[in-house]
Amino acid sequence: MFILDYINAAIAKGNIGSYISIGLFALVAIYALLGLFFGAKRGFSKSVIRLFTVGASAVLSLLAVKWLSGFIIDVSASATNGGADTIDQVLDSFSPDIVGSMPEAVRMILSEVDSKTATIFAMMIVTVVASPLLFILIFHILKVVSFVIYTLLAGLTGAISYGKGFFSTVFGAAVGLAQGVIIAAVMIFPIAGLCNVATEARAPLIEDTEEPNTYIYNAYANLIDDLASNPMFELVNKLGGGDLYKDMITVTIDGEKMYMGEKCVGVIKIAADVVPLADGEFDWKHPDEDERAAIDKIVADIGDDDLVGKLVADVMRGMSTAMLEDKIPHGLTGATDALVDDAMHMFATSTEETIDEDLDVVVDVYFIMCDRNLWDSFNNSEHDVMRDLLTDKDESGKTSADLILARLNEYERSQPIVTSFTKISLSVMHGSENFDEEADALYESVKGGVTDALSHNKSDFETEEEYKEAVQADLDKALEENDINIDESVRENMVDYIAENYGDHEGEITEKEINDALLSYYASYSQAQESGGES
Repeated sequence: MFILDYINAAIAKGNIGSYISIGLFALVAIYALLGLFFGAKRGFSKSVIRLFTVGASAVLSLLAVKWLSGFIIDVSASATNGGADTIDQVLDSFSPDIVGSMPEAVRMILSEVDSKTATIFAMMIVTVVASPLLFILIFHILKVVSFVIYTLLAGLTGAISYGKGFFSTVFGAAVGLAQGVIIAAVMIFPIAGLCNVATEARAPLIEDTEEPNTYIYNAYANLIDDLASNPMFELVNKLGGGDLYKDMITVTIDGEKMYMGEKCVGVIKIAADVVPLADGEFDWKHPDEDERAAIDKIVADIGDDDLVGKLVADVMRGMSTAMLEDKIPHGLTGATDALVDDAMHMFATSTEETIDEDLDVVVDVYFIMCDRNLWDSFNNSEHDVMRDLLTDKDESGKTSADLILARLNEYERSQPIVTSFTKISLSVMHGSENFDEEADALYESVKGGVTDALSHNKSDFETEEEYKEAVQADLDKALEENDINIDESVRENMVDYIAENYGDHEGEITEKEINDALLSYYASYSQAQESGGES
């Protein structure tokens, strides 16, 4: 009666989880009826032998899956003990042909991925996803094989010749029914185990977060919660199914025992974060509110999970190096290419300690550029449009350059991007369409004169006017020698900025300070525009 009530309630709910629950009841009923039928047909003695061979198949299937997991870990451990620190070295020790056949970019990425980290992620897939499927597959194969063994045992023990009277038929049916229920339990215990893992992960995925991910929340509401409430799962767990599954997805890597159910939480979060980006066409130049929220969430979740952070840092190092060596084409041109290259220089040295902040600063600058519609002008090197967009002020009086540089200067590791932005600025001032080696040469040439301008100290001059004249002379020389001609009012504003911020400077001039002085061009240009001047 209880089961009928449950099924009626499940039908009334009408979601995926409730339908699967009903299907599992149907599965058990089918196996029970088949077991009852064949048990009655075989009789008691033969049914006992068949029950034994089916039970042995289940045990051997479990041992086979555990052996496979151990084999994969042993291969990795053997390679590690042989000096393999990264996944490409592990693969190379296993089969050099595998690594040799890979594209160079893939090899470069794998050469940065720590072998232990890769092994943990591989075992997540093997244990949580593949193991239940492998277990069911191996069980069915062994069940077929065991039928041959059952036939031989039945003959050797004389069970075939035993008479099949009333009691043999009745007790055979009972044993067959038990066999059918056991087969059904073997089939559904991985599902019960998965639900146990999902229930354990409910708190970190939903209950402990202020704003649960929509996709995860819907998955629990429409699938997991109703499926996990299936009363058969409680019985399976009491019979040891839950513990068997937990043991199946628990492995020892590098001497550390790991329950993969816990390790999966961070991966599930990020997978759910990616869904809004993969669900439909993603316009990377104009991401909508949901897509921005998903990107922010991905970065936050990477920072919250040490294992995921380690893997992302490793992959980003390899991918960045491959991009810098043109092994991975990105299709970006002009100033955008220059910015991306310097961002890749930063990511080429990312670690698990820095990856979340590295990603965070790049994402923030990316959003600013989206808000200010800078991507097309940067990608096409449209200098006039770039300059106008970078110098137009918003309601708070901030230009795009102000916002971008303020964010980049908050983080020491993003200074290469500031340098790139400075090079772009010089190219815009120069009118050059090149943002590669020529921009680098231009920057290095101008840097010397700007260093001289910043090295002056007001205390070395009798008046501030004399100090400013010296600063302007060095600045003019640096710009004019490189064919950079800007309006006098812009130049004066840059000199005023240097005087205000570096007039009392002592010590060695850093690249960060040189960049800051040159990038005052944007504020100076904007100020000149407001005064009616032109560059």
